[in-house]
Formats: sequence, structure tokens, C-alpha cells
Amino acid sequence: FGNLQLNAASREVEALGLTPGVKVELRFALTPYYAIVAETYADATRGELILYEDSYGAYAIAINGGNARALTGAAPGDEVRISETPG
Repeated sequence: FGNLQLNAASREVEALGLTPGVKVELRFALTPYYAIVAETYADATRGELILYEDSYGAYAIAINGGNARALTGAAPGDEVRISETPG
């Protein structure tokens, strides 16, 4: 499906203060993407990036109806920085 599994557990994301509905910046190398912290795919519009906790308690990046890997060009081992967007 092209989801990007992150090496980040829920406690690490919660420590950032990110809650469902918050907009975040995902920075891969020099390229930023914007996503919404979501509990389910239905929390986002079709084509929107989401950051969500999967059934294993780890976080992942996905696109509602799309392929996050293809969009970002991310590969295993790539670093992604997550930060809340202002306002």
C-alpha cells in the first residue's frame, strides 16, 4: 500500500504533544510534506497524508487512498523529522 512504518512508538509521539487533528510537518531530507495526525484514514480527506498509530502501537505515515512511499520517495533507513505546524 506504500505506507511508511516509522521507528517511533506512541509514547515518543505523545511526548511531542501531538493529538488527533493536529497538522504536522514531515521533513524528508530537504523536502517538507504536511500531514494530519489521525486515528483512522477517515479522519483525512482523500489524498491527504496522515500520521497514525498502527495496530502494533508504532507510528506510520500513509495517504488516504494513495501511496506515501511513492509521493515522498522515502526508502528504509531514511530519516523523517516531525514537527507541529504553527497555527
